[in-house]
Amino acid sequence: MKGREVILLEIIVFVAGATTMILEIFGLSMIIPYFGNALTVTSNLIGIVLIGLAIGYWYGGIKADQSDPKGSLRWVLEKTAIFVGIVLPFRDVV
Repeated sequence: MKGREVILLEIIVFVAGATTMILEIFGLSMIIPYFGNALTVTSNLIGIVLIGLAIGYWYGGIKADQSDPKGSLRWVLEKTAIFVGIVLPFRDVV
């Protein structure tokens, strides 16, 4: 990869991670009315999100070594955007 592509990839990964953390805060606001604002609830949610990020980065690294990372990254980001867009309308149902 060229220098410019690496910088763009780093920006994409940073924004994806930051978006995940924003969704974590959104998820916390969804479960607070039912489970309260206790330290254990917050810690468990943060832990689950960080474990998910770690597994995703690990698995993504393996897949990027095996195939074309540009096509895979585009596919993952598109599907993730769809699922994130579905979350808001179903907030009260969940």
